[in-house]
Amino acid sequence: MSGTLLLCHRIPYPPNKGDKIRSYHILKMLQELGPIYLGAFVDEEQDRQYESYLQSLVAKGFFPFLNKRASLMRAGWGFLRGKALSVPYYYRSDMQGWIDDILATHQPDNILVYSSVMAQYVINAHAKIKIVDFVDVDSDKWQQYGQRQRGIKSWIYQREAEKLAQYEGKIAKQFDASFFVAQEEANLFRQRHVDITRQVYHFDNGVDIDYFDPSLQYQDPIEKEMTLVFTGAMDYWPNVDAVVWFATTIFPLIRNRLPSAQFIIVGGNPSDEVLALETIDGIQVTGRVSDVRPYLKFSGLSVAPLRVARGVQNKVLEALAMNVPVVATPAAAVGLRQPFSKAMSICDSPEQFADQCVERLQNKNPATGRDYVTSNYLWSHNLEPLKKALVNA
Repeated sequence: MSGTLLLCHRIPYPPNKGDKIRSYHILKMLQELGPIYLGAFVDEEQDRQYESYLQSLVAKGFFPFLNKRASLMRAGWGFLRGKALSVPYYYRSDMQGWIDDILATHQPDNILVYSSVMAQYVINAHAKIKIVDFVDVDSDKWQQYGQRQRGIKSWIYQREAEKLAQYEGKIAKQFDASFFVAQEEANLFRQRHVDITRQVYHFDNGVDIDYFDPSLQYQDPIEKEMTLVFTGAMDYWPNVDAVVWFATTIFPLIRNRLPSAQFIIVGGNPSDEVLALETIDGIQVTGRVSDVRPYLKFSGLSVAPLRVARGVQNKVLEALAMNVPVVATPAAAVGLRQPFSKAMSICDSPEQFADQCVERLQNKNPATGRDYVTSNYLWSHNLEPLKKALVNA
């Protein structure tokens, strides 16, 4: 038999957020290696429209809707049984049944799991090679969440970090290879799991440079100078924390020196906390937009003020690909290849961050970010380690 069973916690289309960008390009690469059997959840109603397109890309696909309330109930039951919340949240018996049928009927050579929570479905399955793409060390992300919370939330998040770390170690021992999104992530995993004898690798993300091309024609949605932009899913807590911190701590320092400066938050599903930021003079929250490129193209600066982050921030790479300078925290830059682009400034304190924003808005130096991206973040090159692992199995 041949082909690949690919399991994703979220359908890999459209490639409009970090995890879906990576999984989409993995899917496209797998098309070169034979039939694909894709099992993935739909977790947003508006994504149902893409199911037929995904079916056209694979031999067989199964895309059940992941009801949030039912998933939370499963997570709660798992919590009572001592499990990590994330794992039962993504368990569905119909998904298990579909996977078992694919394995029995088609016997694919390869099993590729995208996101560790999907590994539970095939932990005892047999294939020529089993690979898990952890992407990030999620347990460390939960630990960071816990450190920034108080009371019961802090305890729950710290517990999730501990339970998920145990689960991650178990998965890595059962799979032939584990991949991460950056060398730093792979190194952190090795440090946390010194008993892992299976191979631990990484492959960097990439950018579709034909899509994120500043030379293309776009309609200006901003029409103002001195504009800073943040792009990302605005129901994702690290992004929420980032824009709230920037808006309340850093942006006032910028406005003191540049009264006309404006900050635009671009991304779907903004939380109430994010929407409330529009009460601050100079701040706009767009919600979901059909295309982030015009907002990048016509902004003066992209900011990545993340205080909690793991892996590689696609928002940073996409801005650089559009030749937009970036000011970022160390957390937002930790997974990027060094030396960093000269179009980037890395700042830790609010005062340094504001200073760099003002300087880059006032002094519009020739953009060089795209060169950094084309030299380091092409999908065709960066997917090679994963492709070789599958081909040489």
